[in-house]
Amino acid sequence: MGDRLKVPDRPAPTDPLREDRLVSGYSFAGGSPAPAEPVTLTNVAFFPDIDTGEFLTLYRIPTEIDAQIIEHQLLQAMTRTNHSLQTWRATQESEGHTALSDVPAESLGNESELVRLYKRAVMCEAKAELLKETETVDRRAVAENAAKAGEETEDKYREFAAEAIRVIAGLNRIGVALI
Repeated sequence: MGDRLKVPDRPAPTDPLREDRLVSGYSFAGGSPAPAEPVTLTNVAFFPDIDTGEFLTLYRIPTEIDAQIIEHQLLQAMTRTNHSLQTWRATQESEGHTALSDVPAESLGNESELVRLYKRAVMCEAKAELLKETETVDRRAVAENAAKAGEETEDKYREFAAEAIRVIAGLNRIGVALI
């Protein structure tokens, strides 16, 4: 039949969907990637910085979620929370308070309750966004509890964030709006 063209030996191309690779921040190998190193996200001067390690621990964020996604959602939540408190912040600054921690408030565990509420608002908002972003990915096919990642839980975290903002601003915990 004639001479065949001999192809030199080459390593097999890497398969982007290999089991042991991360795709969109999720591992399909069954194991969990090492958790990301905690970083501190710098906020504007008035509001406290946010620690990603504290968020990961307190809000039980799966290690499969990429650190950049977590940081992005926390920064977005910081922006939204800061914007929601913009008028209240201006009032506090006009009274001479240069930081949220300077505003008179009860202290719990060596931290102002206003600082705790601010962190809760940011972290609940970020958790809600992460739930929305990851709801279509089945992290644990057998053990996943749909109620933990459902819309109701996402809405609950948004409700927690809104409540924390209202308490900081000195507003009623329940708001009324025309439909």
